[in-house]
Amino acid sequence: MGHYASDCKAPKLKKENPSQTKNAHLNIKNNDEFIFHTKASLNSEAKNIWLLDSGATNHLCCIKSMFSDLKPHSSKVKVGDGRDLEVMGIGNIKAKIKSKNDLKSITIENVLYVPELSVNLISIGKLSRKGFKIIFEREKCNIVSNDETIIEAKSWSQNKNLYELSLLFQESERALISIKSDDLKLWHFRLGHLSLENMKRLEAEDVDFSRMNSTKELCESCTLGKLTKLPHKVQEKASKNDNFIIIHSDLVGPMKTASIGSKFYIVTYLCSRTEYSFVYFLKQKSEQFDKFKEFKNYYELLTDRKIKELRTDNGREYLSNEFKKYIKDAGIKHNTSVEYCPQMNGKAERLNRTLIEKC
Repeated sequence: MGHYASDCKAPKLKKENPSQTKNAHLNIKNNDEFIFHTKASLNSEAKNIWLLDSGATNHLCCIKSMFSDLKPHSSKVKVGDGRDLEVMGIGNIKAKIKSKNDLKSITIENVLYVPELSVNLISIGKLSRKGFKIIFEREKCNIVSNDETIIEAKSWSQNKNLYELSLLFQESERALISIKSDDLKLWHFRLGHLSLENMKRLEAEDVDFSRMNSTKELCESCTLGKLTKLPHKVQEKASKNDNFIIIHSDLVGPMKTASIGSKFYIVTYLCSRTEYSFVYFLKQKSEQFDKFKEFKNYYELLTDRKIKELRTDNGREYLSNEFKKYIKDAGIKHNTSVEYCPQMNGKAERLNRTLIEKC
């Protein structure tokens, strides 16, 4: 059998005062921004949704790229569950909306940028103060001005008690802090003269680099920055004899990283007539002599032409008595560049630098 409540030994629950509870939920300062709508479980697609909210004291947006202009602004917005969300900026949003089968251009002014917000909100109170009438019906909500419906909001698919505005945005109307993002050259300067290929790999919230105009423009600063010395303006006279073959050669190393075969040096041979190049890997500089003999036999067999001239710098690997005797016996003229003047062997130097920078 049961017992009377007065005889119950269980701890008695303290009843809340309804007036105290009401006051606790409505303790809001007059200068606070406040919204009643809050729902943390919304997916990422909901961030593109615009809802009419009678509890919002201001228009709110959570996507920076929707703003046509944005100014720094620091404040807080109190949401229905008691949290305070940071306001990062304030600005205007330009969009288009369907109205009676036509697209109308609208501007939403003084919108607060709140990145932590789950959806974008249109303040009904703000619209009312602008002189608009808000008429709610079962499946839609009409925004009326001068007795004419200018915007029609429909019930939101995720919650029929809320009304959604279908706003359309164009990429050209979006901005990054009042700066246009389609100037490729400007971004090239801002990113420290980053190459076009590497810029397209970047991912940013406000700029889609992959869609930017990919027309390559000459950057004088990049060109001069890659030059160790200004080039000598000397034009090489082309021989009319197709059998007169000149080979440019240079050896570079040791490299910081070894090749797959644990080799730290490379030697290149470049044909001045065809611009065809041959690259050999070396463990030591002294192997250059053996590689040249290998290259000479292969090249002359491949082209059925004799090498007439060899142009190199003054590296010791090209000036050994054994090497000099070999090219003399082969009837090859050996021209060396002036000391501390690598420009005289510019073709080979440029080839080696290209190989190193691209690897």
